[in-house]
Amino acid sequence: MSSHIFISHGTKDDATVKQLRQWLEAHGNLTWVDSRQLSGGDDLRADIAASIRSAQHFIVLLSIDALSSEWVQEEVRIARDEASQRNDGYKIIPVVLPGVQMGLLKLLFPVEPLYIFVDDAPTGLSDAVPKILTALGQQLPEEWQPSQTVTAEPVAELILKLTDPTLPKKTACAGPPPRPNSPTIPPTADAPLAAAATKSPRRLAPWSWARSAGTSKNTTNGPRASSKPVPKRRKLR
Repeated sequence: MSSHIFISHGTKDDATVKQLRQWLEAHGNLTWVDSRQLSGGDDLRADIAASIRSAQHFIVLLSIDALSSEWVQEEVRIARDEASQRNDGYKIIPVVLPGVQMGLLKLLFPVEPLYIFVDDAPTGLSDAVPKILTALGQQLPEEWQPSQTVTAEPVAELILKLTDPTLPKKTACAGPPPRPNSPTIPPTADAPLAAAATKSPRRLAPWSWARSAGTSKNTTNGPRASSKPVPKRRKLR
């Protein structure tokens, strides 16, 4: 006779089985789960039936998926048959997961046992562990503390208050200020002359210099001729 605990479950409940197995093994229990003990080539029916009959106790996780599984139905039938033949305290412990109606449980248990219900909460399974250990005949450790759901306090509402709801009016732009180095000429009658004075002087032509030196006027476009007198020719005798 082995001292392991057989855990029957549906395929979709593998994550829940893993948590339950870790809880039980943390309290010194040896568990048997088909997905961990069996491998390719094993005789599933024979090995599962042998493990159920040699187990110390039988736990079945009941979910919608498990109730429709032929494997779970067969395993519960073998466990019930084994429990009817033994007198050493062999127990079938049904753990009901959220979403299962009581009327569906009669398909597996015509005689209603004492079910252990898992609450539909994040700590539902851990809260059910003490009940499972009690059903196994094991005493809880003194430091055991049931899980508690911490409720976060509401955050204070943040209210923004406007102290000056009016916005200042924008002033019209007066235009860019005058350049500091540019002379300011008042608007007078000599404004065209003043504007011409501000412009750069034009380059004078070469013949304009000759005119300023006292040369005669030349109507051609070339340089001016000299103003010296031409000497008279001598008469031949």
